[in-house]
Amino acid sequence: MCASSLSGLGLSSDPSRYHSDSLWSYEIGAKNTLLDGRLQIDSSLFYINWHNIQQNVILLSCGLEFTANLGAAVSKGLDLDLQYRAAPGLLLGLQAGYTRARYTKTVYAGEPGAGSPVVTQGDVLAAVPWKLTAAVEYDFPEFRDKSPYLRIDDQFSGAQNGLTPIQDPNNGTADPTLPSLGSSNDLSLRTGLRWSGIDVSLFANNGVEFLAGTGDGARHDLHVALLSAHVAATNHRLHRDIPLLIHALTRGHRTVPGHGCGA
Repeated sequence: MCASSLSGLGLSSDPSRYHSDSLWSYEIGAKNTLLDGRLQIDSSLFYINWHNIQQNVILLSCGLEFTANLGAAVSKGLDLDLQYRAAPGLLLGLQAGYTRARYTKTVYAGEPGAGSPVVTQGDVLAAVPWKLTAAVEYDFPEFRDKSPYLRIDDQFSGAQNGLTPIQDPNNGTADPTLPSLGSSNDLSLRTGLRWSGIDVSLFANNGVEFLAGTGDGARHDLHVALLSAHVAATNHRLHRDIPLLIHALTRGHRTVPGHGCGA
């Protein structure tokens, strides 16, 4: 069943051996505290050189796979973390990360020229280059020895800026049905109480769709708020997540082919 895929890669059978990989990583960074301790800046730059990358190669004709060394890649980028105490009780945060990770060689599973490559120079390892997170947290005045707070996080991921090996039509293992990743945005809301090392909170993820009343696919008319109580007692090494379904807000009806609606 796998003969056609193996032949397209210049192989008569799947390779039985692969080598260990090696990696050199270089990083430089700084931690700075400014404005009388109200502003903290952590930043770093990194460069990674990766050789003999071990990767599973999927044989599309039969659905099986084998492990091979897929050449070399270079990953470089930066990380930035800002924390600013703008006013008593008000904390602003910003995290940014950029990664550019690409294969530096075209690699064949068999003899070069005997079939299609499994990796083409310039293919990406990290499909999404940019990730940004902005946060606002406000601590209200204490109430009966408990500290109530409200926190909002907005996470943004940039769109894919290159083809992975399995998306690149130049490669013998390419699957043309795989889409590229678009940008995404996720708003998270959290409120809770802290006391004696314990944090009890209610939170809602994907708040953009919930608040705006929009969604994708079958979720277009169904919006569910899953709020959870999060209990963390660090002083007693206790960590528990207690899921609580608070309420579900529905608009219209679900239209999912082949699925019924449960009571």
